[in-house]
Amino acid sequence: MADTPILPPPPMPAAPPTPQRSDPNTFEERADGFFDYAATDLPNAMDAVAANVRNNATAALEQAGHAAGSAGQASGSVTAAAEEVGKAKAEVTKAEAEAAKARAWAESDTPPAPGSKSAKSHAADAESAASSAWDAAAAAGGSLPHPLPPGAVLAVDSAGAVRWRGRVPYTVTADADLLAFDVVCIDTSGGPVTVTLPLDPAVGDRVSLFDGAATWADESPTVAGNGSPIMGESESMTLDIQYLSVDFLFINPIRGWVLV
Repeated sequence: MADTPILPPPPMPAAPPTPQRSDPNTFEERADGFFDYAATDLPNAMDAVAANVRNNATAALEQAGHAAGSAGQASGSVTAAAEEVGKAKAEVTKAEAEAAKARAWAESDTPPAPGSKSAKSHAADAESAASSAWDAAAAAGGSLPHPLPPGAVLAVDSAGAVRWRGRVPYTVTADADLLAFDVVCIDTSGGPVTVTLPLDPAVGDRVSLFDGAATWADESPTVAGNGSPIMGESESMTLDIQYLSVDFLFINPIRGWVLV
């Protein structure tokens, strides 16, 4: 049986750009990219490092066994094996520390940075979107592809048409009717804009609005409830803070849409 070879450590994937509150146009995209990196790329890399460590530890132990069985080469081989075991232990310690950081972030309710979302919050959003998609597909008599497209939800617009929407930001410059889970930059540089929240929302529906054009302080957009209260009130809401980014979450018919 051939000896187990000692392999070089696998490369670690580069981290994506971190989301910056000073750059709201790329914040959501970078936050999603950072979440994907922490939830998928980093754990996969840690698994590869752990496998490399196990392989090299096995190789080191085999070398130690050969050294013990050969009197003439025992001293040098044992020393080399001990060095490899030491390196292997260091790699294991490093891998365990990185894995612990990844697990702690994935299990935490605390966002990694102000204005961002925790892993549990991202998971809750994904679960809510998937549930809405399946419910809408069943109501429309349709079917969903498998696996689901990343971030996609199936929504029914005001005309009753079923269409896919994902949490990909888009810009409106005129009055617009929104769907659940839309992420919208409202550009009021051309004049007043009123956006209307989804009709007959379900508990857990969410709409994200942000001032990507930096125009809200000069020309404030209006958010209409479309028959549902906003913060328990029947009046529309005006957004007048420059660079504001806010989520509207529907919690029940009494309070309606609340800011989160």
